[in-house]
Amino acid sequence: MPHDKHGNTLEAGDTVSVTFTITEIHPGDDYCNASLLTTEPMYPLASLTAFTINTRQCELQSKGRLSDLPMTTEPCEPCEPYDPPGHDA
Repeated sequence: MPHDKHGNTLEAGDTVSVTFTITEIHPGDDYCNASLLTTEPMYPLASLTAFTINTRQCELQSKGRLSDLPMTTEPCEPCEPYDPPGHDA
């Protein structure tokens, strides 16, 4: 059964929070995008995961400096879409 990092059972429709650090801002005339990096690695891997979102999708939780963070990953090339084992597309 799926569960969060504290052992709480997760179900479709639940609302969860994932903490990211903004690594870059990509300004535009009508909207801005932000490159994000997870603050915790994806289990069972040891690397952090990068995302890009529109800045209107997020809410500021705290101010910080990127230089204060332990950067453990190198920038990567765009990845192929993830197809989890057992997923029938």
